[in-house]
Amino acid sequence: MQLVDRIKMIAAKQGFSLAQVEQHLGFGIRTIYKWDKNSPSIEKVLAVANFLQVPLSWLVTGKYEINTSSNSFLEQYEMLSDRDKEKIDHFMEICLSKGISTGSDSYRQLPVLGYVSETSPAEGVHFLGYTQAEADADYALIMGDSSMNPLLQQGDYIFLKKEEPLSHGDVGVFFHEHRLLCRQFLNDNKLVELRPLNARFPAGQYSKEAFTSVEITGKVILSQSQKEILAIFFDPKI
Repeated sequence: MQLVDRIKMIAAKQGFSLAQVEQHLGFGIRTIYKWDKNSPSIEKVLAVANFLQVPLSWLVTGKYEINTSSNSFLEQYEMLSDRDKEKIDHFMEICLSKGISTGSDSYRQLPVLGYVSETSPAEGVHFLGYTQAEADADYALIMGDSSMNPLLQQGDYIFLKKEEPLSHGDVGVFFHEHRLLCRQFLNDNKLVELRPLNARFPAGQYSKEAFTSVEITGKVILSQSQKEILAIFFDPKI
């Protein structure tokens, strides 16, 4: 992405066209467009940076200065790759979801936000309506494959708690390499394993360092009968 492209992108996000930026700054018509071929003066680029409220260093190079504490969240977000932006967007949409009280102490209407599947890439968060749940959960997903049979069948709702920490043996949903996976979380001092209950699906093993690339989307809230099924498959060893 070149200088003009960065100016155009930031201006558009703030509701300006390049022509409007030029008008506000007193530049001639199509001045900024010409910067693709002719180097502008630092004074003009600084004027654009100040007007759009972005760091001059980023506008010129596309990179932020390292170890600066002044970057806003939006500035840091623009530093990310498209893949990392997708992860942030996915997490933010989940965090903004809210359950709706039904007036009962036991049941709530939980938003259903998409599918979990080994076989197809996650397409971000898609609101699919509501489902009634007794579980103390924040939202629901739909099981899109048979990787967790017999605990969860294809088409079953998965109820998740967003910020519940995972312990060894818990079931969670994980976002990794553009896929949402439901797996049992097994953790020892050296390795983390994300284990399907259906042996036809591969398990994933990670060093502690490699596991940092995996986003824990949430802890699956199991019913008592599901806990009993899981206990049959629980192996304390990795």
